Amino acid sequence: MMIQRLVQRVLETQVLTSAIENQISQLLWKREYDADDMAALGELLDALEAKKIQTQQ
Repeated sequence: MMIQRLVQRVLETQVLTSAIENQISQLLWKREYDADDMAALGELLDALEAKKIQTQQ
């Protein structure tokens, strides 16, 4: 559920920072996610592909 919250923040701000990217990565490595988180990641990937999200390093 934590990944879903992070993705929601990115979708609202339309900015993916390296800090949020790192948080998502850590949760994935720890396997701390559920089906809702995976669906949210799908939405994030779609938004990135459609260039609706800026990335900041």
